[in-house]
Amino acid sequence: MKVVKYVRSAYGELVRKVTWMPYAEWQQTTATVTLAAVVFALLVFLIDRVIKFGIDRYFTLFS
Repeated sequence: MKVVKYVRSAYGELVRKVTWMPYAEWQQTTATVTLAAVVFALLVFLIDRVIKFGIDRYFTLFS
């Protein structure tokens, strides 16, 4: 019974006490976070390629 009481309490708090952002704001926030993640991933990819190029050039000097 403690579990049922806990679930009911959690659900009640979720419905009555949590403030949800409007749908339009949710969409804008999601788009912003997605764009930032893609830009960050591309930046990490480019940095990785530059470092790989540098390391490859370094080791070709000794071959």
